[in-house]
Amino acid sequence: MFLNLINSILDKKSIYYRELDIINEHIEKILCKINIQDDISKIILNSGKRIRSILALSVYYQYYKSIPEYLFKILAFVELIHFGSLLHDDVIDKNNVRRGQQSAYKLYGAKKTILLGDYLLSKIFDEITKSKYEPYIITRFAKTASAIAYGAYLEQTLKLTSSFEEYIKVVSLKTSALFKFASTVGLWNSYNVSKIATWATCFGIIYQVQNDLNNYHVEMFENSEDYIQSNITYPFVTLFKLHPHLFTKRDQKNFLLIKKLIFSEKFKQKALKDLAKYLECLTNSDIYIKK
Repeated sequence: MFLNLINSILDKKSIYYRELDIINEHIEKILCKINIQDDISKIILNSGKRIRSILALSVYYQYYKSIPEYLFKILAFVELIHFGSLLHDDVIDKNNVRRGQQSAYKLYGAKKTILLGDYLLSKIFDEITKSKYEPYIITRFAKTASAIAYGAYLEQTLKLTSSFEEYIKVVSLKTSALFKFASTVGLWNSYNVSKIATWATCFGIIYQVQNDLNNYHVEMFENSEDYIQSNITYPFVTLFKLHPHLFTKRDQKNFLLIKKLIFSEKFKQKALKDLAKYLECLTNSDIYIKK
């Protein structure tokens, strides 16, 4: 539904391949330094879209001709904190697959994965404080991590009866916070920083909704882990308001109706209406992602 918008940024991966290689080199150095085991290091280095870094590079190049070395390392920290949060997500959601391969939860079980996530996140903070960045960078990084954690906590309070606004609040914290940090980290002296932050927040919301929808675009809908675990994502929050009777009983009949509705034109139009102000924020802004 929103793939064209997201892909317009992801398509720049080929443009920024040199910069992304440098970010990966920093990630590899950090992982070696903090002694993360090889199999997890390979998952981190060889997977992931790096969309937060691509977005940050795209915005930064609107104002400057080159990327300073410190920003590459900060974006490496961004990618690592994102992966650390995914380790916890996979345990909470009981995800067996992450980025097209077996998740850490599937490989190691819940206890080891949680501890690995805790260790990775704590070491990231240890490393970033040793890097002698300006205090405001460290402070904002800490506030961003706090927002992500709080958003993850609030997500567990969502129910089928939760409002669209409650869902958006979770996404604004858990997903958008890191997009906002990555996009503004090198530009806090810019007069446009507030506008960039708003743009990145809106992008994070659209990105998460599309991600929620993607989780149902699988060959066998009933194998979707969001469906199996009854995760409260955008499709379920929305459909419950429209058709609450479908959620009173988990049987084949209701399952087929839910599947049909999620892929219907009516549902697509409902999503576009729900997200109209966030889409307008992206399309009408003069923050145009280019190089």
